Amino acid sequence: MNAHASAVRISHPILKGILVSVVASLIYSYGVTLAIGGVRSPSVAAYSFFPALMALPLMSWFIVGIGILLGATLPRVVAALPRSRATLCGAGMGFVVGAAGGSLLVFLFTTGALRFYVYLGLTMAAYMVIWVGAFACYYAPNER
Repeated sequence: MNAHASAVRISHPILKGILVSVVASLIYSYGVTLAIGGVRSPSVAAYSFFPALMALPLMSWFIVGIGILLGATLPRVVAALPRSRATLCGAGMGFVVGAAGGSLLVFLFTTGALRFYVYLGLTMAAYMVIWVGAFACYYAPNER
């Protein structure tokens, strides 16, 4: 193996979508855990990582499903678009998927207070706008 070669190279778009979805979900669940619990000290912040990590197996059906959906559709949708339009298209897709996903998760796992729908739906939508927009920018063809 070449010394300059990458150790792991994932080439299939669906696998990339799942990997990006897992990483994004871990960062989001950690951020929500910190927002709900508050950060009183660095040890509390470090300890808060474990509940966020435990959310991944519980939500794997949703995380992997979104990764497959976006990994399968996004490269084809943005293949013919310039990078700026692809980023906007991805951001729009991220907003729709994030708002629907946040509302679905609140509906399934809480008693249904309206403020939780709004909070999780909007924060997940805004968060997914960034991630899916960046992922679409990555898949867009290089402009010449």
